Amino acid sequence: DADVLGYGCSSRNGGQVSPSIKGTFPQLAKKYGRKGAVALLREGQRAFDFLNDFIRDEGLDCAWEHCGRFSGFYRSPEKHNSSDDNS
Repeated sequence: DADVLGYGCSSRNGGQVSPSIKGTFPQLAKKYGRKGAVALLREGQRAFDFLNDFIRDEGLDCAWEHCGRFSGFYRSPEKHNSSDDNS
């Protein structure tokens, strides 16, 4: 950013930060192999943790909130009660 902290690109997109890597684990594993997919996901988490620690350690006044994440799952009652359910 070329101005005060949070100005520019990071303020126009909501300033959202996530450890997520685009793509599901099966998609990443197909493309990079299981070990590669695990390494990518771990690197995303390490980068997120680094940013969190950097903001804290440097005392940056940027309204940072490490608030967690929820990933929901929905299964229709029809699927849940079907005879081909393998879960």
